[in-house]
Amino acid sequence: MIRFSISGISKKILSLNTSLSLLNFRYLLLQEILQSLSAIRKLFLFIALIDILSKSGFSSSKLKCVIFHHQYSSIE
Repeated sequence: MIRFSISGISKKILSLNTSLSLLNFRYLLLQEILQSLSAIRKLFLFIALIDILSKSGFSSSKLKCVIFHHQYSSIE
């Protein structure tokens, strides 16, 4: 009888641990997805900025400076 209840408790703890691990995994996965969406949004905003700057008469050398600055600031 004691062995059975200890075994039952162990199964419940294992089940709870598995549930928490899955919850943690889902949270980390959601966090990665949100970071990816944020990076994609920044990329689209950057493309739109380049498009606006090129249409407003910026020279290609100025655009290269903007691109270089964006890449450098993204690394930091």
